[in-house]
Amino acid sequence: MSRSPIREVAARLGHIDGELVSVQLGWPEEGTLAVRYYPWFEHPRVREANAAGRPWRAEVPDEAHQVLRIHPRGLREIALTAPVDCTELFVAERSARHWPHEPTGQVVINAALPAGALEAACAELLGELAPHALEFVGDALAPAPPLSLRWPASLHACLVRALEQSGTAHLVTSTPAAAEPLVTLGFGDGSYLIAEDFEVELPTFEFRDDWVKVG
Repeated sequence: MSRSPIREVAARLGHIDGELVSVQLGWPEEGTLAVRYYPWFEHPRVREANAAGRPWRAEVPDEAHQVLRIHPRGLREIALTAPVDCTELFVAERSARHWPHEPTGQVVINAALPAGALEAACAELLGELAPHALEFVGDALAPAPPLSLRWPASLHACLVRALEQSGTAHLVTSTPAAAEPLVTLGFGDGSYLIAEDFEVELPTFEFRDDWVKVG
């Protein structure tokens, strides 16, 4: 079966009501997660019913379920419960969980950073991830300067932007290399994997009209 980058099929995942049937993971070699499910949300009659605002009920036989195989590439982090709840699957290309895997940069701060400066820089550069950035750094800026701070690339960029925009005296002693793109594959119970990428073997499903009752 051919494989596709998970980014290309992410829209076909989501609320899948799946079951994780096997996990074989290497580090960082290839591994496989096998998830058994049926994409009722792709059934033509379900789509038609949802578009018309009509109620529906799926009665899909067990044999119609197929196995989705997911292969991590360059596995970085594993956090799985036992058993893993595969009701939900989501894919994130931007995540605060990626920051500990980024190269770091160092800044020496020689004066107090004005209140709100870091928050504004994080909002500008990180968007919806800004609150996670502030949680990540905690009270690192609380001690009186001079301070020497070594942060992951994404947060280092925010700190330098805040220092430059506020005119706060500082010295960048090391600039991090660009962070490599990472992908998080998350599950409904909070379990997740982080890798450089994931490849997916997406099976072919059958969609029979008598499996979905509308009205």
